[in-house]
Amino acid sequence: MRRVAAVAAVLILLVPAPGAPAAPESLEAIEKDLAAILSEMDAIRTELDRIGELSAVPKATGVRIEIHGAAGVPAPAAVRFLVGGKPEDEREFGKAEREAFAGGSSPLVVQLPLLPGSYRARIELSHPYWKAGPAADFPVAVATGTIALVRLRLSAPTGKGSPALTPVGGK
Repeated sequence: MRRVAAVAAVLILLVPAPGAPAAPESLEAIEKDLAAILSEMDAIRTELDRIGELSAVPKATGVRIEIHGAAGVPAPAAVRFLVGGKPEDEREFGKAEREAFAGGSSPLVVQLPLLPGSYRARIELSHPYWKAGPAADFPVAVATGTIALVRLRLSAPTGKGSPALTPVGGK
């Protein structure tokens, strides 16, 4: 029985009773704990900033081609865009797009994503009534996070020739 009482007395001394006030810590120990907590918070903030940079949505990078029409030229039915000789996009224009283009209210727009760099590009237009579709070759320089703008003008054919596609504004 003495042994049980001795063990119980030792446990009572080692384990504080619930609700009993804890022994006060020294100011130096509290300062060390705060310094450790602050340095850990700085490390976590640095890691969160790095994760934020990696997970940020990249800005759009690509090319936007606007085809403006001249009076009397029919709207093209389809477009083919080539970069470095390889087809990047082929699409047909919808009826609403062709009508807006023919009315002169808006250009036909083709927007494509491209990686940053300098490219040789070609655009080819087609229409069922044209013998030969107009085409234009041009350089495209795409910078990170920007959309390169290329403006072209589709002009009416002279006589029975095919329409012409020329750069607008020196591009």
